[in-house]
Amino acid sequence: MMLLLLLASAASPIDACAQAVHNDLPAAAIACRVPQPKLEEGADPTDPSSYTTGVSEACAKAIEAGRMAGKSAAGPIPPVARTGLVRDFDAKLAACRAPAKKDYPPEVPTTNLWD
Repeated sequence: MMLLLLLASAASPIDACAQAVHNDLPAAAIACRVPQPKLEEGADPTDPSSYTTGVSEACAKAIEAGRMAGKSAAGPIPPVARTGLVRDFDAKLAACRAPAKKDYPPEVPTTNLWD
């Protein structure tokens, strides 16, 4: 387990979390943590919006889902529920890795009266 945590610290937080959820679910409670916010260089330290974690909102939700799956693995939870939690993590991980593109309405050809 310690080897997994050491390897996880070298990888990105989302990759480390995914590896822990799929290989050693109880370790996911430790490996899946959103990084601490850091102050951007040259920013005002009193402004809360100048702190960033370096992780998108979708990835933060995926990491949180992985942490919840890891916490549930320690308790007496049925395998079906555990599988559902891992499936929920996988869905949020997919949204993190391939963010949704904005859907713009189709352009409708029109004719102006002065044409």
